[in-house]
Amino acid sequence: MLLDLFFGRITLQAFIIWLLLFLPGFIIGLCCHEFGHAWMAVKSGDDTPRMMGRLTLNPVKHLDPMGFACILVARFGWAKPVMINSRNVGSAGGKYRNWMIGISLAGITLNLCLAALFLLLHAGLCILFGAAYVRSGLWFSLMRSTYEINILLAVFNFLPVPPLDGFNFLKALFPRAQWFYQIERYGMFILLALILSGATSYIFNTFMGPFSDLFSRVTFNITGALPWL
Repeated sequence: MLLDLFFGRITLQAFIIWLLLFLPGFIIGLCCHEFGHAWMAVKSGDDTPRMMGRLTLNPVKHLDPMGFACILVARFGWAKPVMINSRNVGSAGGKYRNWMIGISLAGITLNLCLAALFLLLHAGLCILFGAAYVRSGLWFSLMRSTYEINILLAVFNFLPVPPLDGFNFLKALFPRAQWFYQIERYGMFILLALILSGATSYIFNTFMGPFSDLFSRVTFNITGALPWL
């Protein structure tokens, strides 16, 4: 995106609008995602995330400089992974396996909670202000983009590819499967190959729409908001 600005393919105004609509949702989603991992790890008895300053929603503590730069340049980025000490996990009580499953899914769970929150907020604003809210453009697009970004983060992170949460979930679910650990060392190469080959784009184009529709219907039904829309 930033390269397009440098080479004159987009205007400065278009870039600023993109920043206003896209960047807040991405930062909120990434920071809450990593906070979820940190919070669950601390609850399990591992205080490592707290000692490293990750038990916070402060973006400064979570954003990776290179990952943030990639967000601006390529609209794809990442945050700093939350480090845990697996030897401490479960020291607060409970089964180690259950805690590891909880830690691996905590970030995705918070992304889905955020998506539901912004979806309901978006729906509420539509009800309160009607066409005036829709025509306002900025708030309408901001609510929708933040919802979509958090859905995207949840779906992407659930892919069973190291170092994503979906892989960590499977590793926690089957802790004795040694081949998980053998694959893990090549995780970044596998993930990069999937991204460059277009496989991830195909997955998103195929499943994002149906999943988003299903998620919105489930959210509205659970909260009882569907009859009002």
